[in-house]
Amino acid sequence: MGAVRKDLTRNLGRMQPDIIEDIRNTIDNAMGLDTESWKQVCITKAMEDVVLRSTSRVLVGSSLCHNKEYLHYSIAFATSLGGGAVLVGQYMPWMLKPFFGYLGALPVYYYKQKAMKLLLPVIRDRMVNIKRKRADPSFEFHEPKDLITWITQAVLDNPETKNSPPEFLGTRLLFFTIGAIHTTIMTASNTMLDLVSSNPDAGFWEQLREEAAGVFKNADDWTNPASLPKLPLADSTIRESLRENPMLTRVILREVMPKAGVVLPSGHHIPKGAWMGANTVDLHHDNRFYPKPDDYYPFRFAKKQDDVLTEADKETLTDKASIYRKNQSLATASDVFLGFGYGKHAWCVLIANGAYPPYENPANG
Repeated sequence: MGAVRKDLTRNLGRMQPDIIEDIRNTIDNAMGLDTESWKQVCITKAMEDVVLRSTSRVLVGSSLCHNKEYLHYSIAFATSLGGGAVLVGQYMPWMLKPFFGYLGALPVYYYKQKAMKLLLPVIRDRMVNIKRKRADPSFEFHEPKDLITWITQAVLDNPETKNSPPEFLGTRLLFFTIGAIHTTIMTASNTMLDLVSSNPDAGFWEQLREEAAGVFKNADDWTNPASLPKLPLADSTIRESLRENPMLTRVILREVMPKAGVVLPSGHHIPKGAWMGANTVDLHHDNRFYPKPDDYYPFRFAKKQDDVLTEADKETLTDKASIYRKNQSLATASDVFLGFGYGKHAWCVLIANGAYPPYENPANG
């Protein structure tokens, strides 16, 4: 996690030109450049291509992010592992979990071996070059800016892991594809589908295009990290789709540990060994926190801090809700917005934010 928090966050801006280039090329291939005729496009497949290519550039570098075979096996690994974990972990009766757990592990193991066959040679080569550069500063080696380099450096710097084999790093890199790629594909697809199915008279598309045109005025603006924070409407649009389409219906799952159990503020007793969690869907549709929660409004989170609440707003919002409606950017973790979890590692695309709060009963604000 240190390599992600420190190195990845610090270098994302420097990698933006390469990421933008991959996104542009992939979108052109998926959507086409013909402006005179219609083309049928599968949004999910198009977003998969875009996210997989651009995110893999950050995770495993230029060579593997353009390797179609590696991209196929890495996304298959993430899909089989993530889907199997949710199915077996949350929806399977406990007596059937061992059987279906082993059964579901078969495709995970297969895709992992296929992906590792392509990933391990790159990791081995990187480890050898980094070690040689440290032993001989005159050795000419320019470390690629990707997660392979940063994780390798972190592993070599740690006395407990410095002798770890390449398989150790490869396994961890593959696990990053679950949080960094698969969830991003779903979010991007839902965002596009929510927009195209919204009321065209609302002019959401036009407002987003106007915002983008005002920020990206020339080629340099696309590669400038300072441009992205200037897109509050786009940021809010993604967050609204996460509100409408959360990754999981239950999050922050915790097992009750005290022998006497736990008594909720409502008076309900939860015995030791039971599991508790937050209901994401109900929380995201609570009108105390979100006025007209069943309506899709992509700019819901783009309100300025000096906006004046109407009397109707004040009637439906608690004091706490009015505070949370401020500073709600896409990467802001909140206990009333659980689109990507909440805790020490609340993930949104690649960057973790937030801190684990004490449990609160939503019924009591």
